[in-house]
Amino acid sequence: MNDVVVAYCSYEKLYQAMYEAIAAHSRLGLNVIVDVGHHDFQRLEAMM
Repeated sequence: MNDVVVAYCSYEKLYQAMYEAIAAHSRLGLNVIVDVGHHDFQRLEAMM
């Protein structure tokens, strides 16, 4: 069970970093297109 919690936190940090990078590029005036699925969050929440 502890491995699941660690994995969940890691995914959360990865998504947070990705969205921060997207926002930073957008603030620079670049056009940003993102197609992301958050399926891992749902799967991990179901395991908890």
